[in-house]
Amino acid sequence: MGWSNYIIIPEFKLAIEVSRYVEDIEEYEKDALYKITEEDEVEDLENVKVSKITVKDLTTLYNAHKIVSSLTGFEIDKLLLFWLQNRGIEYEIKSEFDVTTDQLKDDGYTVIYRT
Repeated sequence: MGWSNYIIIPEFKLAIEVSRYVEDIEEYEKDALYKITEEDEVEDLENVKVSKITVKDLTTLYNAHKIVSSLTGFEIDKLLLFWLQNRGIEYEIKSEFDVTTDQLKDDGYTVIYRT
């Protein structure tokens, strides 16, 4: 794909320019985002003294580290894909070489460019 991609959302008549590396969201990234956004009970370990750490605290820290590690290098534009997929909103990703923004505008689309 080109230097940029566009996420085309026909339902909203919207085209959003994103990084060229945003082509899809991987399953492990989705899993990590689900765990972060759907966590019912979050442990606050900020004030736990090292001498008072329990196995449960270590497990919580390990799981948090595992989730964060899964998202290392995560493109922020992929959050939009995650949101769209969770809401069942159809979209298409096209390379800048396959998109004519003037034509999209003529078709009534709003085009949002990266800055």
